[in-house]
Amino acid sequence: MNDKNLNPSQNLQKKIRFEYQEQSRPLQGWKKWFLVLLAFVSGIYVFIPELTDAFPFFGWLDEGIAIIIFTYALNKLGIRIPLFDKILTKKSKKYK
Repeated sequence: MNDKNLNPSQNLQKKIRFEYQEQSRPLQGWKKWFLVLLAFVSGIYVFIPELTDAFPFFGWLDEGIAIIIFTYALNKLGIRIPLFDKILTKKSKKYK
């Protein structure tokens, strides 16, 4: 089907679908190894106890950020956690 025959909304949906497919290519090389290392380090960091962990909100911010980094790296590597997958890919699935 030619792009000129599509109405503007169909053309936009086709463009968004193409961009989403382009972003979901498998990672290779140093990007993949960087994400593996990032996931490993942030996953280990969550379990290291610190003195600041005794203070409820401010002491737990660093572990919260480490978990966000961990799930982001896993998501980019193609390892999907169903609960976090809904949150991380909320915008991109809206246009499918």
